[in-house]
Amino acid sequence: MRENKYFIAVLTAFAVLAIASSSVFAQGRGPGKKHWEKIEMLRIWKLADVLDLKEDEMAKIIPAVRTYHAAMREKADERETAIQAIRVELRKKDAADAKKISESVKRALDLESEVVKIRQAHYKEMQKNLSAEQMGKYMVFEIRFQDEIRNWMKGMGRGPGRGGRGMRGQGPPTLNDDAPTPLPPDGD
Repeated sequence: MRENKYFIAVLTAFAVLAIASSSVFAQGRGPGKKHWEKIEMLRIWKLADVLDLKEDEMAKIIPAVRTYHAAMREKADERETAIQAIRVELRKKDAADAKKISESVKRALDLESEVVKIRQAHYKEMQKNLSAEQMGKYMVFEIRFQDEIRNWMKGMGRGPGRGGRGMRGQGPPTLNDDAPTPLPPDGD
């Protein structure tokens, strides 16, 4: 068990260094396909560690996790396209086309609904292969991992002269188990 944790720690460190050392993060709007693959590798290594998965369990879980995140990225890209269409219309000096704006707003809202359905179906699928405790850990892990990656990428976009320090002094996501875990509001 101890050797497995050491191996995962080494692989995680390698993946984080590979992501951090790339200059492509600093260009454009975000990571490209290769960087998403590296983030997914990091996610899977950390997930295997957090859930203490054995090889046969990983063989069941990993394809479902990869498929889920690929579908979520696809919907995020489609949503960004719809939002961009709204921005373009709103920036027009002449009167914006209300019909085009309405269509893009409808598309963005429809995509939000699709994302919720994809997430719910994924969690139902995961419940078939995980214990209740593992499922709870998985849900908390997903929230924390997304937050860490989002915060890290925001920091990457602020280089010197733009209110940030660039890469210096901003390490990769740590996913420290001692850190407070943000939980979604319970609706009270």
